[in-house]
Parts: sequence; structure tokens; C-alpha cells
Amino acid sequence: MSFSTEQIKEIISTGESSRVQFKKQFNSVNALASEICAFANSKGGTIIVGVNDTGDICGLTPLEISQLNQMISNCCSQKIYPTISVETENIKIEEKIIVVIQVPLGPNKFYMANGRDEQIIQGTGIKILTLGC
Repeated sequence: MSFSTEQIKEIISTGESSRVQFKKQFNSVNALASEICAFANSKGGTIIVGVNDTGDICGLTPLEISQLNQMISNCCSQKIYPTISVETENIKIEEKIIVVIQVPLGPNKFYMANGRDEQIIQGTGIKILTLGC
């Protein structure tokens, strides 16, 4: 995965979809796990962190980037079952840094986040599928 600045600007300009989600930032590893899990259970996709829901580029501080990278590592190995690998890339746009998380179509469906419910992307949002006993 490697996006040019122009490719990312084009993706942002077209808005969110079932394959692209914008997040200003993640406040918890559980929220990140739900997003990654939803894409893995669907068709895969891209999470762009540092961009708000309306497509404004907010950017992330170096500390936020470091914390996000730690959250991604913890999330993929400890919060999602079965585990999944994602690719990340830091991109500088308009003097701000955003993080692009590329989630593959999950090869071992279905994935659960946070030890419970499965998530899938439906339209531009997440749908939770509760597993019955």
C-alpha cells in the first residue's frame, strides 16, 4: 500500500463509503477494533485517521500517531479474533499528518471484536451482528 498525496486528496473529496471511513481520532482500542473488524468482515477498506466526517483534514500530532500505532498493534493481536494484519501509512497533506489504515478482506471470516459481536460495514456505517447461543 502506498498512496500519493493526490490519491488521498481524491479519496477524501469523494467522501465516506462502504470502503472508506474517516475518523478524527480513536479514543479507545475497542472502537478501533470494531472498525477494523467491520471492514475485515465486509470487503476490506480504508480508515483515514486525522480527517473528520465531513472530510476536513485535522491531522494528528506526533504523540497521537505514536499512540494510534500502539493501539493498532494491540487491537489486531489482542482485540480481534481471529487476529488480522493491517497496513498503515503516515501521509503529510497540507502540512498535517494523517494515518491511513488499509484493512484487507478477512481471509478467516468471521471476525469478532472485543470478545463479542461481529461487525460489518453496511453503507457508510457499522452494523453489529450479535451472535446467539
